[in-house]
Amino acid sequence: MRTVASEMWDAATIQAFVAKTVDAILKRRAVPFENVQTPRLDIAVPAFEAMRYCHLRNEIAALIAASMDNRSANDLHPSFVEILRQLTSDEVALLGTMPVGEGVVAMGHIHETLGQGRTRIIHRNVIPPRHARACQTRACIPAYIDNLLRLKLLDVPPGLEIGESAPYQAILCNKFCEPLFKGRGRQGTYRLERSLVSVTDLGQRFRLACLVS
Repeated sequence: MRTVASEMWDAATIQAFVAKTVDAILKRRAVPFENVQTPRLDIAVPAFEAMRYCHLRNEIAALIAASMDNRSANDLHPSFVEILRQLTSDEVALLGTMPVGEGVVAMGHIHETLGQGRTRIIHRNVIPPRHARACQTRACIPAYIDNLLRLKLLDVPPGLEIGESAPYQAILCNKFCEPLFKGRGRQGTYRLERSLVSVTDLGQRFRLACLVS
């Protein structure tokens, strides 16, 4: 029977995994030999500890590798290890679908009109299917986005939306949206409250360091 203790890695297992995986990542990132340095202690020490039980071990190894590249090591924040400990695999995958630089992704909340001027939100943080497909558990996407916002990896600027309608039409292509806006299934009037989501500066640095490309 598998136990908590059996799932945790010991020091020898961690050392062997890090040596193999970090070397492969440095080669994949084409880091010149002359730019390889000793890993930052404020990154490596908590990273080794987190690797005992954190399931995002490849991402932790990628962070260690980034701290060994003297061209990018200073761009890393010591909180990155703690952030990895607070993420699911789905959240990492979702972050990886977000556009780089100044790109944004359409997002919205679906409101249901109840009458007498009352409304309620029945679906929050709805995003286009091409981003949602990155997640194994799509029902958790609203909570995933809340967590990524809490960790300051994503940002939702208040009062802003994309000027074109096509990205929001894509949101309504989610299967659970179609019955609402095409008159099938539930009775009621529905509207999409438009917004947008983007990767923060912290999120960009985190993604470059920790996501295994």
